[in-house]
Amino acid sequence: AQLSGSAGCNRFSGPYTADGRTLATGPLIATKMACPGAAMTQEQAFFKLMTGPVTTEFPTNGTMEITGADGQTAVLKRAI
Repeated sequence: AQLSGSAGCNRFSGPYTADGRTLATGPLIATKMACPGAAMTQEQAFFKLMTGPVTTEFPTNGTMEITGADGQTAVLKRAI
């Protein structure tokens, strides 16, 4: 299966596997645009989080929360 989206600055895609609430991705490929300030910092943290398996939760419709083994969390929202 494939996933794709925007990490705040760049678009990404790649394969994933899911086992219950555990999601493992990779390798992810992304465009290489540079963005100013906080957008790049946020994006780098997201890609780092996605290098290992994450736990997924869906607290509200259209929102997915992912948590890494170290407790780092990201909240993803479906684009309309």
